[in-house]
Amino acid sequence: INGITMDLKAKGEFTVNVGTDVDGVYEKIKEFVDDYNELVEKTNKLLNEEQYRSYRPLTAEQKKEMDKEDINLWEEKAKSGLLRSDDIISRTMLNTRRSIYEKFEVKDGFSGKYTLITDIGISTEKYARGSAGGKLVIDEDKLKNAIAEDPDEVMKILFKESKFIEEEREEDRKIKKYEGGGFVARIHDNIMLGMEEIIHKSGTAGEAGLYRDVKGSILLDFVAGTKSGRGNISLLEKDVLDYSKKIDDLNTMLFRKENAYYAKFAAMEKAIARMNQQSAWMMQQFMG
Repeated sequence: INGITMDLKAKGEFTVNVGTDVDGVYEKIKEFVDDYNELVEKTNKLLNEEQYRSYRPLTAEQKKEMDKEDINLWEEKAKSGLLRSDDIISRTMLNTRRSIYEKFEVKDGFSGKYTLITDIGISTEKYARGSAGGKLVIDEDKLKNAIAEDPDEVMKILFKESKFIEEEREEDRKIKKYEGGGFVARIHDNIMLGMEEIIHKSGTAGEAGLYRDVKGSILLDFVAGTKSGRGNISLLEKDVLDYSKKIDDLNTMLFRKENAYYAKFAAMEKAIARMNQQSAWMMQQFMG
């Protein structure tokens, strides 16, 4: 019954006490924390990755003169540090860390029993030279005790969904804000906002399916304005369009200049031809 197996041996009254699977809940939380720490480590690595400015992208001609292994090694160096100190990723991770330590307010539907994530045994690791920074650590005993004592409130603290509170416009783009969410919702919301900002800046590239799977509205918001012009097209694509337009304008101007010069040269040739005819006629008159 509901996942519980009972082997009845004889008649009689009995009482069944069903408790929370503390270890099972703990393992799920630990699994999420491990995944989050892996994300933090990878992100910090990208933000601090060394740049090799002398390794420029290879041209087609250069690739023809190199073997595949050398090309791969070169491109690995050329791509290194592309996200070093990236402002969007840095801001996203900073906002995520800040949100983790925001209080769980009664007005948002929490009981007030636990006001901070540290109250249930989750905190950030102490600073150590060479560490990634921002990783989460779990006090196993404290978390398990909280799960056993009040599992419903712990689940709310962890997984309660946030609510949308306002939407502002900045530099012709929407900024969304959320509040009242649990620990996981706060991390999710900040990462989603960061992904949306990246899409706004550079487009989806080949990862449109990923964003659609994670949060379909991001891609919808991104393309919604394209029916009425450039809309929410990415900044990178806007730059490409701007430069394409400049190139078209320059080509048009060049074409007009060429036509103007051709017209002038044609007029000059006609004038020279007339002058030659007049000169020949005058020579004939003098010689005749």
